[in-house]
Amino acid sequence: MPFDTEFIKARQTQLNSLAERLGRTITPEEQQQELAKPICAHCFKLETADDHFETCEDCRCVSYCCSEHKQLCLEKHTASGM
Repeated sequence: MPFDTEFIKARQTQLNSLAERLGRTITPEEQQQELAKPICAHCFKLETADDHFETCEDCRCVSYCCSEHKQLCLEKHTASGM
């Protein structure tokens, strides 16, 4: 599955932010835990305790922060064969 460059940048920013908050280098286990959090495939927003993201019903691999973003990505996501 090819990764979108913006998605990779968003995930790296997420890890850098965690390291800054902790004031130290993060362990591989902490990286894994952080990367397991859902992220919107359209705007790259991270799911928080106050949010509930929608997951693609077909692949169960992609999440969206709202129905609008899910609709916007539907054609591209379906065409990619995911």
